[in-house]
Amino acid sequence: MTAEIGPWHERGQYMGILGAVFGLSTTIGPLAGGLVADKWTWRYSFYVNVPLVCLTLIVLLLLVRVKAYPLPFKEKIARVDFFGALMLVTGLMLLLLGLNWGGRVYLWVSPVVIICISVGLLLLGVFFFVEVKLAIEPIIDPRLFRVRNVALIIPIEVCVGAVFFNAIFNLPAYYSVTQNSTASQSGVHMVPIACGVVVCSIVSGWLIARYNMYRLIAWVGTVSLTLGAGLLCLFDAHLSTVAQVPIMALLGSGIGCCIQTFLLTVQASVKPTDLAITTAFATFSQMSGGILGLAFGGLMKQFPAYAHVIREAKNDVNDLWSMDLPQYIRDGIISAYLTGLKHNFILFTCLGAITVVLSVFIDRVPPPKSSPGSLDHTQPVQDVGIDEMTVAGLHRRHHGYDEIQELQAIEARSRNATELNRREYEEALGLEW
Repeated sequence: MTAEIGPWHERGQYMGILGAVFGLSTTIGPLAGGLVADKWTWRYSFYVNVPLVCLTLIVLLLLVRVKAYPLPFKEKIARVDFFGALMLVTGLMLLLLGLNWGGRVYLWVSPVVIICISVGLLLLGVFFFVEVKLAIEPIIDPRLFRVRNVALIIPIEVCVGAVFFNAIFNLPAYYSVTQNSTASQSGVHMVPIACGVVVCSIVSGWLIARYNMYRLIAWVGTVSLTLGAGLLCLFDAHLSTVAQVPIMALLGSGIGCCIQTFLLTVQASVKPTDLAITTAFATFSQMSGGILGLAFGGLMKQFPAYAHVIREAKNDVNDLWSMDLPQYIRDGIISAYLTGLKHNFILFTCLGAITVVLSVFIDRVPPPKSSPGSLDHTQPVQDVGIDEMTVAGLHRRHHGYDEIQELQAIEARSRNATELNRREYEEALGLEW
């Protein structure tokens, strides 16, 4: 919606602000939820979402105005890929249930776990078949992967989401287990991450809008993300707060740089007609990466000792500190928990390293020259400028009579020789090299 409403050259600033709001709400959420849980009960943390969602819906209905497609409602509904969405949601749900139940509720070789994982993978396979062969307007259009930046950024978004959600899920638990912190105190410890996300998301959006620094911010963000995730391995029962704050701020800075930069990059790399589906695909990849990251992170966090007691303490951390245990046993339990948590952080450091490698190959995004719709055929042709060398080069490459006539007509009616470079001109005409 932001991409459709705002002008192209200001999109980076708008998306940076939205990314800051998302990052702030995601990291401050544990603090607010902790306060509610400490004062009343954890159930109220979910009840409070109901009026917030209703308020958001009212604002959308009353204030947001977007251009609607001139199609009857029945035709719009008929083009929605309901079957593909059902296969995707059901497949992911069964896969996540199998990964979460395995080794905890049921044995890995139990029929329940095997059936959940097998059927989940089968339904995901059906989903991809539907998207490629059957869907009128697929949820995930395979043709988008022909764009280099999209093919690179989708796995990057998965890894970024996994690291982000892993951090905001495990760090509050770390403080509760190792320091007997309350839910609200654990939320306070997340403030450095929130500050890093907010500041870097806004600054990165402004730099992209002002200087078109897509790749530089992507590189800085992925490196900071990886270093922050790697330094989390140093967290033990005795690490001081002074040492923890810069590590968490570094991680938050990396998340803030990545959270909207890659979304803006894929938006700038596709045609305006693919803007909505590409944005939804990138956002879905980030959320799915976070959910799958939590599931796989739980597999890595296999505690070498005191496993039964640790699992009970994870359900209610007060049990660990309220049980009448000798100090050396409690220290052994905390040490076992930290060992499993370290394995978890090592996994996500590797995912961060993958984002660094993939971001190196991101193609340069040309600076915006006009609004997103200016490259569409519905725009006045006078707004599209070319030079004679570009026309001559395209004449040599395209020998069809219609293409040559179209090029000559546009060149005759346009005198702005430096408005668009060759790549943008080819996109405007829909010509393929």
